[in-house]
Amino acid sequence: QDGIRDAQESRGLGDVYKRQKEDHTLYASHSIWDSKEDFINWTKSESFRLAHKNAGQHKDLYIGAPNFEGFEKVL
Repeated sequence: QDGIRDAQESRGLGDVYKRQKEDHTLYASHSIWDSKEDFINWTKSESFRLAHKNAGQHKDLYIGAPNFEGFEKVL
């Protein structure tokens, strides 16, 4: 489970969102982890490597590299 709250998805992915822009489509994924440490440990795991092993295969489809933004719950 890698510390994620959603037991149905072991890779840490909760939701994926899509928004159409004038000349491209934006995608965002959202996941909730029990702790920042759990997330960091997942990024160093075999599960993470397997989930991202083909990430660079379709560079021609992307404007640029993914932009990670992490947030911590405050309320």
